[in-house]
Amino acid sequence: MSFEITILKVLAGHPEGRASLADLKHAMAILISSGSDWTDRTKRLAARAPDLDIFSQSATRAGGR
Repeated sequence: MSFEITILKVLAGHPEGRASLADLKHAMAILISSGSDWTDRTKRLAARAPDLDIFSQSATRAGGR
């Protein structure tokens, strides 16, 4: 779940909510390695949305389709 929160955070910071896979991986690596602040924050956010599934709920799309 925290993984999905991180993806949404990264996409929200990109123009039109789109990012290449390389950009997504790079930004996620920075956030995940930034320390316990980000980890704790995503855990709190994930607890508030326990049923969030950005892939099956079509919150994300691949390839700009």
